[in-house]
Amino acid sequence: MVKNSVYKGEFVAHRWCYEKVYSERLQRTVTHKVEYPPEEWIIVPVPAIVIPKAWELAQDALVRNRSVSLRNTKVDFLLVNLLKCAGCGYSCLTNVRSCRSGGKKQYYPSYRCLGRNNPTKVVREQVGCTQSQISSKKLDDAVWKVIMDILTEPANLGQALDDYYANSDVGETQAHLEFIDQQLQERQNEDERLYRAYMKGAFDEEELAERRREIKKAIQVLREERGKLSERVMTQEEFAEHKAQVAGFADRVRTKLLNVDVPFETKRRIVRMLVDHIDLNVNEGWFRIYGVLKGTFSVEGEDFETIQMAADAMPSRACF
Repeated sequence: MVKNSVYKGEFVAHRWCYEKVYSERLQRTVTHKVEYPPEEWIIVPVPAIVIPKAWELAQDALVRNRSVSLRNTKVDFLLVNLLKCAGCGYSCLTNVRSCRSGGKKQYYPSYRCLGRNNPTKVVREQVGCTQSQISSKKLDDAVWKVIMDILTEPANLGQALDDYYANSDVGETQAHLEFIDQQLQERQNEDERLYRAYMKGAFDEEELAERRREIKKAIQVLREERGKLSERVMTQEEFAEHKAQVAGFADRVRTKLLNVDVPFETKRRIVRMLVDHIDLNVNEGWFRIYGVLKGTFSVEGEDFETIQMAADAMPSRACF
């Protein structure tokens, strides 16, 4: 329902059609739902429930929620739903291969590109990705070492948090709040003008009541939207508190966790607090982190080595 553009006042007609195509995988004709090009859509204006900006923010939230969802994971992968293939842009999915050796069943978890390993042959051919898969333990350990290196350097961690706050969407959200405040003021002014017009005999009581109901409904929607947005805005004071909490946590890491095994769930919570997503190039042996932490790092051999590189430099084998 949230994806429906009707919420922002747009009904889209002539968007889909159904056509029969031959499936190589199923070896028979099947019916596919096909989307017309956007320029052929027919946009029909309808009464909006929320302003377009709020609808767009909801779409962004849906994307973020999908990226951090853990409900479909069956094996412990530290970076599940955070990896993207640097070669083709597709997500990197988890995979577990098992085999018997010496009478025991061995499991080999890994990350691999969906573009190269897509179940549909046509998609694989169109993407043409050549990226290999990588052991999840090897990559998880490499990324965790990077995070631990940052956590154990207070100056680096503080700078990373400052940069993240400066580049976040705080300003955009604040501008949206100001826009809503303007809309609220306009609706209130409209209500006053409406009442003055009624006093001058421009229309009767029934029409006045009907128009004021519409204005009150619009004000209610705007106020609800403003309340939701206000919960998302991180003020400078709140950021300072958040920064202090992260710094305190880092202190505990430095004093208590450096020489002991960190519980997996604790690791995953730390990773998701500091990392938005990671671009991975298995063939060239590097990964690039985005989020509170930023940088490009190499992974080499079974015993990994991490080397932070310039943010604007794309690594190659010559860098390692």
